[in-house]
Amino acid sequence: MGEAVLVVEEEAPTREHLSRQLVDDGFQVYFADRAVEALALVETERPDLVLLDAVLPDASGFEVCGRLRAGEPGRAWNRDVPVIMVTAFASVETALSAMKRGAFDYITKPFKNDEVAGVLRNAVERTRLS
Repeated sequence: MGEAVLVVEEEAPTREHLSRQLVDDGFQVYFADRAVEALALVETERPDLVLLDAVLPDASGFEVCGRLRAGEPGRAWNRDVPVIMVTAFASVETALSAMKRGAFDYITKPFKNDEVAGVLRNAVERTRLS
């Protein structure tokens, strides 16, 4: 099986659609709908990539991305895991905010299936080259 991706998405239909599509594209998929669950899975499952929604019920995706980059005492996750932010907010300010918090890339909803897989594959390739 391919790279492991953690899909962190609040909306169940979107999460399920992404999960099915990514499995079809050869990824191993974990999913979470809350920040606390996402942080736990990043630590226990050690995914190769994180596809992170900007809006979660218990924290913003931007906050989660910042926490992943900063690390936390007692946590053993990969601080360099590529985080791809997903949001409905299509503005330069939102994209810059994601990048300032350490996002690897940024996808705006609505997105095409090929776009998500392409961005994830690009992140994997760029990570291998560095």
